[in-house]
Amino acid sequence: MAEQTQTVREFNQQMDRMVLPAQRVGALMMNNIERMAQFQLNTMQAYSHIAFRQWRDALEIRDQQSLREFFGKQSECMREVGKKMAEDTEVLASIGQEFARQAQHVAEENVRTMTDMTHALERAAQQDAQRAAERSGSRRSANA
Repeated sequence: MAEQTQTVREFNQQMDRMVLPAQRVGALMMNNIERMAQFQLNTMQAYSHIAFRQWRDALEIRDQQSLREFFGKQSECMREVGKKMAEDTEVLASIGQEFARQAQHVAEENVRTMTDMTHALERAAQQDAQRAAERSGSRRSANA
């Protein structure tokens, strides 16, 4: 009975260890998806703000002077958009690099976990084989 309890306990521990790598990957993916969603929301808000400002400025065109002023602001707007795009590219690259670093770390942890689990299974199988051999040997002695 004690052997069965120990076996069940070891099985449950091994199952917990088997699930752990999937949980790590799932958490990593969820964090990355969340960061990307936040990045996209922030980016959409920033570009929408620029576009709405441009539309408001266009609605203020009443004559040639206001038209000239509007077109004069276009190069400034293009510089702002170019700067924002460069910043967004850096942020996106940073998110990608951080994800790659974390994925590498999770993969290394998962390899260690699976290696430990494999060793534990090998030890358990050896112990089971040894117990079976001992039982078999004691049965032969009893029958002799």
